[in-house]
Amino acid sequence: MLALNGPYEIRFRESSTRLHNGIQLYYNISRLYRYSSDIDLAFVASMLPAVREALDHLDILAFVPKSEAWPVEMEADGIRPVDHAYRDEVDAIFKQIYREGRFGVMPAVNPPLMLELVGSRNQRLDQLRQAIAEVKASRPPLA
Repeated sequence: MLALNGPYEIRFRESSTRLHNGIQLYYNISRLYRYSSDIDLAFVASMLPAVREALDHLDILAFVPKSEAWPVEMEADGIRPVDHAYRDEVDAIFKQIYREGRFGVMPAVNPPLMLELVGSRNQRLDQLRQAIAEVKASRPPLA
């Protein structure tokens, strides 16, 4: 277990939940942001195999892009950086990764369903629920 700034409890391995994994991810992103001066293309390239392997285990990769029509408020929760320039940069790079194949990180065989969630919170939740139902329906039944 790891506790960070605030009431966040992070568990690992079998005790970990989506919440714990999400907290870990946002924490790591904030660390990368804080120490970004030593991040270069060689560092990024060294991370790609681990990212590709992780993506092999996902069915859906959902992304809420930055949108003027449907802004998502930034929350100063002590984990995620509240920095609009950083958010713009991450949004642009992530779009390049899945739209243009930047870094060649998406698996060539059985990539996760890439889902851009747009609209109000309820509309985004509906889009996600529909995608989950479609993925479940496309799987063969368990024996």
